Amino acid sequence: MSTYTTYYVWVGITRFDIDNSADELQPALERFLSRLRKNYDGIECGGIKLETVAMHGETIGYGALVHELKWITTDERPLELDLASLKSKGEELKLNVTNVFSSIGLPDSISVGVYHHVDLGG
Repeated sequence: MSTYTTYYVWVGITRFDIDNSADELQPALERFLSRLRKNYDGIECGGIKLETVAMHGETIGYGALVHELKWITTDERPLELDLASLKSKGEELKLNVTNVFSSIGLPDSISVGVYHHVDLGG
């Protein structure tokens, strides 16, 4: 049995915010999120690729991937990760992702954010 660890930085909306929104979701947004869940390769929209973001096999959000780092065991020099640069790239992408989701009916009560998480698997 092998294990893996992947670190993600992404820009989008969280499933928690969608599931707990006080506002009723627009049918166009519901249809779009359904299409994202069914399309593992993501959907090109507004010049960016949007996809379902998962952790431990469960959907945690919808958005655009900024960075994916797969950690593996190595005897080489450790990899340096520039988190400030990744956050900056995420902030740059945030406006585009916000515009795409807003154009398909994202309620004002849900905002697009820059997120990161570690996915552990085996």
